Amino acid sequence: MVYKAVCMSGRCFQAYTGMEDNIHFWTKETACGDEIGWDFVDSVVRTKTSFSAYVNLKSAHYISLHECSVPFMSRSTFVSWFFSWASSFNVDFRQSVDPWCGHSPRVLACDATHIGVSLKNLSLEPITKEDASIVVSNRHKRNNRVFLPYHGRSSEADIRKSREHLKLICEHVLSTNPAVVDLEEIRVNNSLLFSVCPLDTRCITLLESFCSRSFEVDVLQALARFILLLSRDAPVSAVLSPRFSHVIVKVIDEYAEGNYGSISSLRNVSPELSSLLLTACSSAEKDRLVLVRFVQYLLDFVQLTHSDDHPTPDPVAIPSSYNPESGVAYYFTPSGARLRALPHYDGLSSTTLYDDTPADQQRCKKNYPSVSRGGWSHMLLWFCPIHGHCYGFHIINGAEGRKDPFASGFLYMEHAPDEVFYDFACQLQEYCLNREPTFWRNTRFWHDVFHGFNHKCGANYRSRRIASLQYVDTEICEQFNAYIQCIKYTGTHLSTSHFCFFVQFFIDIWQRRKTDAFARKLVVARAGLLQQQTV
Repeated sequence: MVYKAVCMSGRCFQAYTGMEDNIHFWTKETACGDEIGWDFVDSVVRTKTSFSAYVNLKSAHYISLHECSVPFMSRSTFVSWFFSWASSFNVDFRQSVDPWCGHSPRVLACDATHIGVSLKNLSLEPITKEDASIVVSNRHKRNNRVFLPYHGRSSEADIRKSREHLKLICEHVLSTNPAVVDLEEIRVNNSLLFSVCPLDTRCITLLESFCSRSFEVDVLQALARFILLLSRDAPVSAVLSPRFSHVIVKVIDEYAEGNYGSISSLRNVSPELSSLLLTACSSAEKDRLVLVRFVQYLLDFVQLTHSDDHPTPDPVAIPSSYNPESGVAYYFTPSGARLRALPHYDGLSSTTLYDDTPADQQRCKKNYPSVSRGGWSHMLLWFCPIHGHCYGFHIINGAEGRKDPFASGFLYMEHAPDEVFYDFACQLQEYCLNREPTFWRNTRFWHDVFHGFNHKCGANYRSRRIASLQYVDTEICEQFNAYIQCIKYTGTHLSTSHFCFFVQFFIDIWQRRKTDAFARKLVVARAGLLQQQTV
């Protein structure tokens, strides 16, 4: 029991905190050296040790040193001391910001992990709770944004059949060993395709030339790779993002005038379009103009689709809304406060898998954590996949869904990121554009490489097509998931506030490791660059 330090005369004294000796006091009667706290943390990271297991291990170690030794301390005492010790570091996400991306990273990845508080201990208000006083009506859904959109002239069955027919034509053109086709069936399906396709002559002319194969062979194959992206039920904006419309317009205008020097700038926008334009450079002028007008039509189509979108509310920080103990801790702004309210979206469900049901043969599927082992909550986190930095989390009191990345991004980000990686990106894009198309309009959505093999929604969501995104660590969420499993069973028995603090503490350790690792990579890269310059 240490109360104070007294001088030899007994006339003066000062309180003893133990900080100089790396000792942390929980109470005047209970103190431990910092090495005990870090030893426990290291044991958790390496062996997933729980509080009880660590206490038993230390007591057994004491007895091995002396058979009359008293136990280390009780579990409850150690838990109380640990949280007091850990809180002395003042871990705060808002202070440990990514030194390279700051508070507004332009490339993000998100995913949920099956870790959290026991459901019987969980007490929080879901982040996805809508404000019934704000009602927003959707203007369009996915099947209004695709290349062959739904309209009153044709039935949904005919439009879906035409999409499948267009896809088969592209695959037949690209096949090295094309199958024998029924010419009569091709003629009938071509007739159906032209009856449902947009009436714009720029589109009809291109499809007629493509179906009749009037282009040169290499141009025809390059065009098939481009149209194959459009034959799916993904929006046209997934092929030609509105964020790059000014770049595409500039390249197309110069291309029409015979200037091909700027085509390479499209490699990170649409490599298929870039390849198509380069391949067609030596084609007849009329063929090049057909391609130019077709691309212009696609750009106009995207712009027209989003012309009546409702505006995004301006970001206004809600006072006292940053409270990690409530189960939400994001710091996309220095304050970490919530910036908007979540409206009620009329006519849209947050529980169904699809807002606009796709064709069976094109339907992507994903098993949500509701099929996993139950008993405790889930947690969704956002990461910078370039530097590995975590931008916070929120606790999910049910199964993970598209509503969670949508709501967390819309509520806490001033502006939507340029690129988002998610294991169900195709349907996350649908969910976001159906609700807040203005906010998410310029965002490109990508599957991470690991989950991308399970999807059949085409190459639209494969980031490896884009040269500038090939260096991105798309599996950062899976790597963190493997790391954070170390507290999976210990955290289950904590209260919501204690669990959130426990998670933040171990995320802070992750942050420091990732920051140090990236800093070392930069040192090596700079040294190599200097050596090259010297040579």
